[in-house]
Amino acid sequence: MDSIKATKLTYFDDMWKLQSKASLISCIQGEDGRRALILDSTIFHPQGGGQPSDTGFITLAASDSKFIVQDTRLKDGLVFHYGYFENAGEDGDPELREGQEVCLYVDEARRNLNSRLHSAGHLLDICVQNVGWVHLRPGKANHFPDGDGNRVEIPEIAVKYSMSVFYRMESTPRIVKLGEHPGCPCGGTHVVDISEIRSLKVGQIRTKKGVTKISYTVD
Repeated sequence: MDSIKATKLTYFDDMWKLQSKASLISCIQGEDGRRALILDSTIFHPQGGGQPSDTGFITLAASDSKFIVQDTRLKDGLVFHYGYFENAGEDGDPELREGQEVCLYVDEARRNLNSRLHSAGHLLDICVQNVGWVHLRPGKANHFPDGDGNRVEIPEIAVKYSMSVFYRMESTPRIVKLGEHPGCPCGGTHVVDISEIRSLKVGQIRTKKGVTKISYTVD
């Protein structure tokens, strides 16, 4: 796998693109027995940064074969699309070849929900700072390390807010900002306007061993 070029994460270019084309690099069977497709590029967001993975399906060009994507993971620069062929024949999986064109379709409902939940996490970060909890900083479970051991975790995937737009700056690392508030490094997907979050409700706040956990939901 070391010789395979890293997967291009095209959702960085357009977070709201739900269909695209790519080329097949490899089809492997993981150690857990699951089948995985590796492509040269993808619009599927892999699990990470406090955000669940996208699901959907991939079709082979000029073929009736459909690969159901159940899970997406990023490892060593490669995105693994885990799933199965829905209409495999008696002979098993369809014939695959390197460079074969495929079409990607992200599940819109799941992407929208994940984007709303993830965007609500950014909004909550700002809220806790605005009410004076300046000792809290988002951590690895949410957005970025704070360097001092304290972190905010978002274990559940919240204050009505409207008319502020998420945007990203072209930089390294990728920075996402909410209106004029300070931004933070983030590799997730987000809503176009935070009015799409609709309602954010905090259900529980608790601190244990220097870790503050804030549970919240979006309606």
